[in-house]
Amino acid sequence: MICEHNFICMDSGYYTCILCGVMDIDRPIFISNYNFSTIKNYHLYRRRIYFTEKLRLLSGIKQSFSSQYNDMIKHLQNYEFNNIEELIKLLKKHKFHKFYKYVHSIYFDIKKERLIKLSPLDIEFLINQFI
Repeated sequence: MICEHNFICMDSGYYTCILCGVMDIDRPIFISNYNFSTIKNYHLYRRRIYFTEKLRLLSGIKQSFSSQYNDMIKHLQNYEFNNIEELIKLLKKHKFHKFYKYVHSIYFDIKKERLIKLSPLDIEFLINQFI
């Protein structure tokens, strides 16, 4: 069955189909002169940004802007590891705690192999499915 999409204005900040629940993310709702302090703000864009960042981290696309990142990569190239768990143990042993979230990027920079292969188009598709 194909939905005809009967969109109505919802609290989510986007028009939502009352029949199937699909959100029209191309038409955000802007309300001027509205007191937002009285209600909780659940915005779709925050979920989208969060999910985008997590997918980019998992696919090894996002890298740290820290000046210590390249030094850490050079340091860890001297050690042997075969999987993410061993790499995390190395990071812990050498006190690179703040780089845990970049573990897939570190693995790629050292081994030149992506563990999770996602193209930017795949990421965009998954984000739209998530929303």
